[in-house]
Amino acid sequence: MGIKVSDVMTRRIIFGSAESTAQQLATQMRENFISSVVILDEGRILGIVTQHDLVEKVVSASLDPKKVRAPELMSAPVHTIHAESEIEAAARLMRDKRIKKLVAVDKGKTVGIVTSYDLLVAEPVIRLLAEKMP
Repeated sequence: MGIKVSDVMTRRIIFGSAESTAQQLATQMRENFISSVVILDEGRILGIVTQHDLVEKVVSASLDPKKVRAPELMSAPVHTIHAESEIEAAARLMRDKRIKKLVAVDKGKTVGIVTSYDLLVAEPVIRLLAEKMP
């Protein structure tokens, strides 16, 4: 059996709402040392806002971060993967969709986020590569 998404994903997820402003989202990211916030509405995933979204859609456009709301920033739909899927499936999905993050789900609940970076630096991946190298 291979390495699962649940083995490498970040389990700490920060959520925002459709009413969240760019300033609130940026503050959440800074205070929690994260690079994205998942936007929910009544438990349903609406989208995801990343640091890149804030820079591209607010800062470089010279918009007021107190007035820009999450729906104007977020990427949607959010691509998800089951937490028990193997990381090869996550890598293929990221490649095919040209994205860097997937929301991991299990039994209908958001349980983590896996990034392309997670796939590269995860200890199980490094160990596996070390075993295969001469």
